[in-house]
Amino acid sequence: GDKLLISVAARLNRVVDGAMCARIGGDEFGVVLRGTGDGGEVFARYLDALREPFYVRGNRIEVRASIGYAGAPADSEDADTLVMSADLALYAAKSAGKNRVGRYSPVLRARARERASVLQELGLAIESRQFELYYQPQVRADTGRVEGFEALLRWNHPVRGVLAPHIFIDVAEETGLIVPLGLQVLNMACTEAATWPDDTYVTVNVSPVQLMSSGFGS
Repeated sequence: GDKLLISVAARLNRVVDGAMCARIGGDEFGVVLRGTGDGGEVFARYLDALREPFYVRGNRIEVRASIGYAGAPADSEDADTLVMSADLALYAAKSAGKNRVGRYSPVLRARARERASVLQELGLAIESRQFELYYQPQVRADTGRVEGFEALLRWNHPVRGVLAPHIFIDVAEETGLIVPLGLQVLNMACTEAATWPDDTYVTVNVSPVQLMSSGFGS
């Protein structure tokens, strides 16, 4: 691994053409450029350079990378904030499928703030049972009869109101909180469905993280 990082650093130093390039930590590198304009084409060239295989101690190793970037003064004139902005763009590029270049935008910072807020409040929300289910009818097309319902989860936030799953599900999966949350959802749906007619069913979406958790279904 160390030999590979050294090889990657050497190749980056060749392709950045005299720009400041340094390893930030782990497998992350930082590059400081001047006068690149938009920068997208420049960084795409870096990705192309890293696609060529590396040979370390007789082993052929293929590397894929993602790049996030921000510019001064448009995004910030403060060095620390500029690095943070580029890091947000990097995270977004990885989330979008990796092996791509991402440009910082203020939307990313707003999402990061929202994610931090959700992360801080989610555990308490599960404990205090702030989540509730809405039921979407499932209708048989040839008869028009309602045969069952799909349970749709919503977070009834005490300040922000009703929040849709896309705001909190990713955070819940990343932190493992999806397991107690999913169990709570199943209990709510089954308790409600027990009061329905015998020939009416309920469907519940289950996270892959919950499916792989120990004790699921027991």
